[in-house]
Amino acid sequence: PGAVQSIWPLRVPPWSASVILHRLYERYLEVLPSDPLSAKKILLNIGKGYYYVGLNDEAMSVFKEGLKFFKGDPNFRRALAVLNARLRNYKDAAELFSQVGDNYSEGVVWLAAKQYDRAIGAFANVLRRYMEHQHPHEHARALTMIGEIYKEQGGPDSLLLAKGCYEKALFLSQTAANYKRLSDVLYELGKNDRAKEMYRKALELHQLGQPLNDEPPRTLQMD
Repeated sequence: PGAVQSIWPLRVPPWSASVILHRLYERYLEVLPSDPLSAKKILLNIGKGYYYVGLNDEAMSVFKEGLKFFKGDPNFRRALAVLNARLRNYKDAAELFSQVGDNYSEGVVWLAAKQYDRAIGAFANVLRRYMEHQHPHEHARALTMIGEIYKEQGGPDSLLLAKGCYEKALFLSQTAANYKRLSDVLYELGKNDRAKEMYRKALELHQLGQPLNDEPPRTLQMD
């Protein structure tokens, strides 16, 4: 189809990946008339291939063509969001994540851009989106990220807000890392006795095999 052929030939990496991408594209054209679903997956993999070898312009062209040709497929939209985040096109990336309902990744993007209010708003949308008792992990993860933002901002008021977030996250998910986060912020607030108590509990769980540090992700991975 002419609409798809317009994106080819694209620049290819100067090594064996070029052969793979060419073969994938040939396969894409071959199956497109009879099996659009498989063709869509192949085109998405071509774009990811460019992404992984660092050819961002080529990846952008493929993902945009996929959005156009496959009528806004969310997989192409999300891939394009991850690419925009890599390129620090934060506003575009956040909007794309919002469109696919991935408020957590939207928050990570705004945090990378140091747009703290927008990041908190996105993580708050995660809390509203999921029922707490049905999705405790999603709630705890979003609360932890909001706490990280407040802690990063610093100051007594922000640290108190971070403490509240960590306490709620700990109530939902009693892990060594959550105990340690709460311990750290309690130390910063001068609440040393309670901080030591939280750290002892963190160590007890750590001895049972739980990691003391499992920092919430601040980078985005291409699926």
